[in-house]
Amino acid sequence: MLDAVILSDLHLGCESCQAEAIQEFIRTLPETRRLILNGDVLQDMEHRLTKQHWKVLSQFRKRADQLELVWVRGNHDYDAESVAHLIGADFVPEYVFDSGSRRILCVHGDAWDRFITDHPIITNVADWFYLRMQRWSRRLAHRTKQSSKTFLRCVDRVRTEAIEYGRAKGVDAVVCGHSHFPESPQQPGGDVCDYFNAGSWTDHRCNYVTVQEGWLELREASSDALLAEMPAEMTV
Repeated sequence: MLDAVILSDLHLGCESCQAEAIQEFIRTLPETRRLILNGDVLQDMEHRLTKQHWKVLSQFRKRADQLELVWVRGNHDYDAESVAHLIGADFVPEYVFDSGSRRILCVHGDAWDRFITDHPIITNVADWFYLRMQRWSRRLAHRTKQSSKTFLRCVDRVRTEAIEYGRAKGVDAVVCGHSHFPESPQQPGGDVCDYFNAGSWTDHRCNYVTVQEGWLELREASSDALLAEMPAEMTV
């Protein structure tokens, strides 16, 4: 049995959310003691959820009867405590747990992205254009974002400050989301705090992190569920 499965940035309520892929993933979820939703489960409290998005929340509610369900607050769902309670999840700013001999910290990571606080208007405009691009092609949107120097600086800043925060907290590994940039260390388990990012469920590839006996692993979700939902132009 796994000690934890960690998902981040589902963005339910957003048109780019891979809702059917999430449903399939939860349906076939490996046996685990806890399921951690590491921020931005919702796009926000004002976006209307589709039938498929409500199905995801219903699946989480059923899983909450079988395991520990934790919802770490993200910048998009900071006021979603009522929804978290509805599905039986603990709604927390960050979450620390033990696995084997190691301590793992889950935190969304938006606190270290100063661009969104310093430039809220630019951030909102960029998000609007990125959403429109995702409607046309998730893959192209993903490539465009990863070629942005501003985005890459954000990725570096979140990683660097998350590691420093993890060291200050005395944990062995920290798992973030927020950047939608899946990451794992090249040589995990050393003397320094390991950094992982669970990616997102809005891009053309979806990722998650598993934890077992202190060992963390970044994995990609089954491509079958994703291919079934992708437009034809994205699967060639």
